[in-house]
Formats: sequence, structure tokens, C-alpha cells
Amino acid sequence: MVENPYETLNFNCEIISPIFCYGADKESPEIRASSIRGALRFWWRALQPELTKEEFEKFLKETFDDAYALKSLLGKVSKSDKYSEYKLPDFITVDDIKKFLTSNTIPKNTDVIEKEKIQKLIRDIQKSDKKLLELYYIYYMKNLRKKEFEIFGGVDGDKAFKSKVYVNIMYTTTKNETGKDTLNIYSKKYLGHKNFKKDAFESGKFKITLHLQKNSNMTLEQLKSLFIIYTILGGVGGRTRRGAGCFRLTDDFSIINKSTMELLKENFEKLGISEYYNFSDERILIKNTPTSKSRPIVKEITIKPIKKPLDGILGAIGDITHKHKNYYNGHTKNGERYASPSCISLFKKENAKNNDYELIITKLSGPHDEHNKGYKNSAQDTFCGAIRRDLND
Repeated sequence: MVENPYETLNFNCEIISPIFCYGADKESPEIRASSIRGALRFWWRALQPELTKEEFEKFLKETFDDAYALKSLLGKVSKSDKYSEYKLPDFITVDDIKKFLTSNTIPKNTDVIEKEKIQKLIRDIQKSDKKLLELYYIYYMKNLRKKEFEIFGGVDGDKAFKSKVYVNIMYTTTKNETGKDTLNIYSKKYLGHKNFKKDAFESGKFKITLHLQKNSNMTLEQLKSLFIIYTILGGVGGRTRRGAGCFRLTDDFSIINKSTMELLKENFEKLGISEYYNFSDERILIKNTPTSKSRPIVKEITIKPIKKPLDGILGAIGDITHKHKNYYNGHTKNGERYASPSCISLFKKENAKNNDYELIITKLSGPHDEHNKGYKNSAQDTFCGAIRRDLND
């Protein structure tokens, strides 16, 4: 008998806010497995910490044991200027990187000519702070991509990785009528502050099964923790950064009996990332301000209880978004697309009363972050502040 290569997780889910997710025709509502897996991938990446000083030093030691790999890496650094506008994290300096380079030795059996070439590359790199910066980020991004591809699939150079995570979704639908265990389709406002409407799953229940290959670098418990965090911070379909597409897990007493902050802290710990954040009653704050602008990183999460009808919440989010329309809060302009660095989601416990919601405001770092040229940090802070202040009881 052939052993099943997968472990599985089964979740019963219930819609909190309208899901605007569609199939090929872009009109018929459909919750797509690829959308769920893509969201898991996004939040996994956004929760990965920056490369530590110790991890980088260990990498260099290992690279110095292989002359070919060392020459290849240094050659890439000498030609690259991709990360020249970046800034090193607070916990590592260019002097640290110089010391790491000089504290390692090239393998003794390296050909004399090759050794001279490597030594010249090292000398040239040490003369330039920008090249030392390139060295750090070239490895940082390569290491991050490798971890991501080994779990969710991808292509790195000539090497392809198949996803170790697969998603199945089960549901039935009704239109313009409410069924107990179905997804119910109604025409809903796509933008909370405008009258434009689209068919959406307004309410109802569905099932999600996650399959994880047993040889994955992620454990089944970690995948469950990632999924729980995703259901709190994000959603599925369009307008998920403005409160749409939210859903909750049902029939799970380990979730019902805990506060949202307890759930986040517990699952941050299971993912091995809690040490990078400070936790208070209503706020999670990253300890070291992210400096990488090549990907979003979760830098702050705020939880605000709110008692208001759902349509009123989504309408208010739409109004505030429109009032604070700003290049740095997300845009599509001159062929450039920049997703908002502020994610607003809604969470509601299974045992919560009718209009009792929690507003989850997640701030992401990004290419316009305060440590990078041209960013107006007040744009994100002002918008999130207005969401917290104006969406009151």
C-alpha cells in the first residue's frame, strides 16, 4: 500500500464581509484555491524577519569553504547596483561585513590564479560601502526566495520547485436567497463609499482543506498557525486591504475561547517569529524597523473593537480611503501599480454579538518606507490614524 505523502488540515469557515473573488469570466463569484494559497504565500513572506548578523556571518563562512561559490558570489556583487539605495538594518554595519570578509580564508587548495582573482574582488568590495551593502542583500534575497520556493514553489535560475502546499475548497451557492450552509450571492457595493455594485458572496459557510507534503520545511502546526494569522490579518478576493473578503474559522474552541491578541501571539510563537515583535493589549510592534524595500514586512498591528453595522463599517472605510487618497497610500499611475501598505481587515469571533467586530489595522513596510528616499511617512500614519479615530462606536 502506497503511503499518503500529504498531511491535511480541515477548516470550517464562515464569511464576515463580502467576498469579491471571481473565476475566468470576472463576473461569477468563486473562491479560488490559488487565491488562498497566494494569500498564504504573501503573509508568510511579510512575516519573515530580516537576515540577522549571525546568519549572515554563518553564510560567509560556508561560502568561503567553496572557492567556486565564493568567486561566483563576489562576481555578482561587483556587477550589481540593485540594492544601492537600501540601508542596512540597525543590528549590522558595513564594518561588521568588512570584518566577516577578512576573518575568513580562501581554501588552501585553490588555484593560485583563481585565488588572486578572489582576493582582488574582496579588496574592491571592501573599498565601497555600496558593494558591502550589495553583498548583504544579494544573499538576503537569495536566502528568502529559497525558503519561500521550497514551501510554495517557484523558479530560481535553472532550478524549479513544486509547491508543497495544496488547497481544496468545498461549497455550494444560492443567489438572492440565504441558505444555512451555502455561500449566498447578492449584489454588493464594491467600493463602500460609491454605488457601483458587483455580485459577491455576502454570507455563508464553506470548507477549506490544506494539504502539506510530509517532506516540507514547514510543519503542519506552522501551516495551521500561518492560516489562523492570515484569517485575522487578511482576506480573499478584491478590496481585502479595505475590509472586504474576511472570513473566520468556526467550530474550533481553541480559537473561540481566546482573545484576538492571544491568538496572534500564540501563533507568532509557533511560527518562530514572536521574538522579533513586542506585544501589548491592543498592539504588536516590530522591534527593529524594517529596512528592506524589496518586499512588504509586517511592522505594526493594531486591534480596535468596534460596534457598528457591517455596511456602515465598509462605507466609512471607503470614505476615509477616498479622503486620504495619496500616492504613498497605494496607486495605479503612469503604468505603475503600488498596493496600499496599510491593510484593514475585520475579525469577528463565532460567539460575538451581531454588530461586534474587531478592526485589524496592519502596517506594512515597503518601497516608500521612511528609511528610503522620497517617502512621506505621515501618509500611512495619517490614514491609519483616521481609521482608528473615525471608525468609532
